[in-house]
Amino acid sequence: MTAPPGRTRRLRTWPLLVSLWLGAAVGTAVVAGTVASPLPTVDVAAANDLVRTAEHTWPELDRAALDRAGPDYTVVDGQGRVLASRGAPVTDQLAAVRARAAALDVMRDGAVVGRVFVADPTVAVVSVRADRIARVATGTMAALAVLATAWVWWLRRRVVTPFARLQEFAADVAAGRLDAPLQMDRSHLFGAFSESFDVLRSQLTRAREAERAATDSKRTLVSQLGHDIRTPLASIGATAELLAVGEEDAVRRERLSVVLAKVAQIDALVEELFEANAEQLEALPVEPEPHPAAALADLVRRADVTGIVAAVELAEALIELDPRRTQQVLDNILGNAAKYGAPPVTVTGGLAEARLYVVTIRDHGPGVATDELARLTAQRFRGAKAAGSPGFGLGLFTANWLMERMGGALTCHVLPGGFAVVLEFRCA
Repeated sequence: MTAPPGRTRRLRTWPLLVSLWLGAAVGTAVVAGTVASPLPTVDVAAANDLVRTAEHTWPELDRAALDRAGPDYTVVDGQGRVLASRGAPVTDQLAAVRARAAALDVMRDGAVVGRVFVADPTVAVVSVRADRIARVATGTMAALAVLATAWVWWLRRRVVTPFARLQEFAADVAAGRLDAPLQMDRSHLFGAFSESFDVLRSQLTRAREAERAATDSKRTLVSQLGHDIRTPLASIGATAELLAVGEEDAVRRERLSVVLAKVAQIDALVEELFEANAEQLEALPVEPEPHPAAALADLVRRADVTGIVAAVELAEALIELDPRRTQQVLDNILGNAAKYGAPPVTVTGGLAEARLYVVTIRDHGPGVATDELARLTAQRFRGAKAAGSPGFGLGLFTANWLMERMGGALTCHVLPGGFAVVLEFRCA
């Protein structure tokens, strides 16, 4: 009994969403805190101290006193030469504008002798903050990229690949390929579906096998009926013909003609049934067993419904045959002899080389054309002399096939003044 399919795993997206929101929140908080921090301003008192120190010590500047004033600075003379500096030097007004540095004149005796450029601390702070924001943004994007890559990989492994397998499996089932089981993995989202599909495949396989067995059984039955009905039907027809020959009463003769007409009608229907089922000869069971050659005499007698067999001479031997299928072979051969040959018909048999028992069935009819001889056992082939006679060209084809299934053979021969069919049986 097949176990019920397991539960379907749910697609849990909340861990990824939580990670994404958490990363975005941390990055936003860091950026917001950095941006919201107050920016420093130029210390006016320190800038004035720098100017006073430069004026008092001009032109020999006291570097130590200038450095103690605090901010970064640059002192230049009237020609723009740098006399002292701390930090990146600023040499002219244009450079001061670019660096956002404050420019203060140095006065001596009422005249401007130089300038002090005081650096704006905002520039350095903004640069540091921008660098920090860039690092936070880069780290956040990298983390999000890693999470997205992991999520895509997980989706491919747990969703896309299993779904592709399900698609391939469905295509195989639609095409009738049910022999390959579906690889199952309950850890992914389609685990339960995979198991259910594989159960479906197993059920379809069993249903197909059952259908095939039922079809084979029906074909076997049809094949057996198609072959076995003709023997008693031929006996009925032959008996009705004999009665009609000796019957003087007109009413009875009319009734016998009706019987003969119905026999012919049934025979035609059986021929059509056999023709429709001829492609399924493999459905006929053939089971050869050891039998005495004398058993063939009884089978010949049953097949000779028209009484055309004049003599049966069979040497003693133990041969391999299936009585039921051998009866069909003889029915077809003697039936053809009655329709296309001429009496008397003789049946002789004896041992031959290679442990074979050879049976020759000969009539004294017109035979067939030499160029048609090799095709007499072909399916649906009818000789030129069979034109106008009912039939489908399946008798010798079926007889040949049955002989091969019993391990023997069937051959046809044109003889002086007649025609012969030779059957070869294996000796037990």
